[in-house]
Amino acid sequence: MQELADVSIQYTNCADPVEREARRQRVLQSNAEGIMEETAASIIAADTRVANASTQPPLIPASDPILLPGPGMTIPKCRGRPPKEKKQSPRPKNLNWR
Repeated sequence: MQELADVSIQYTNCADPVEREARRQRVLQSNAEGIMEETAASIIAADTRVANASTQPPLIPASDPILLPGPGMTIPKCRGRPPKEKKQSPRPKNLNWR
């Protein structure tokens, strides 16, 4: 909660006095509505989900097999747009410089 409060203070510190007052009002309204607590709870829940997911192996559905290339198989490479045709300018005539 302290980190969120620090971020709110940073958010309200603005050079423009009109914008600073508008930001301060937004922070006060979000505090009154309990948005800060909801945000903290969702951050903790997301962190808990990530921690639990990292300890369990990922589940791969049996209906979607992963095909890896075997020996002698090539993977087609898509490298974006093909190059434009180069326009050849006419060759300069031999100029004799003396």
